[in-house]
Amino acid sequence: MPGFITDILISLDDRFLYLSNWIHGDLRQYDISDPWRPRLVGQGKRVQGGPQMIQLSLDGTRLYVTTSFYTPWDKQFYPDLVR
Repeated sequence: MPGFITDILISLDDRFLYLSNWIHGDLRQYDISDPWRPRLVGQGKRVQGGPQMIQLSLDGTRLYVTTSFYTPWDKQFYPDLVR
């Protein structure tokens, strides 16, 4: 099943691209210092509830994640989280 990208974020130094993949429940970090050859450098563990929105701290050391996307979908895909 293909992923469902819900948020894209570029670091303040334009070195990294972050993606939140809601269906698969993971976060991905790509090195885009060479925009013609992006490479996957990090993949977060599965986030219960699926990552929806992401925000990087101003110093670039922390990535904040929210998990709720749309209540009917949350109930269908993550019923344990809704309870």
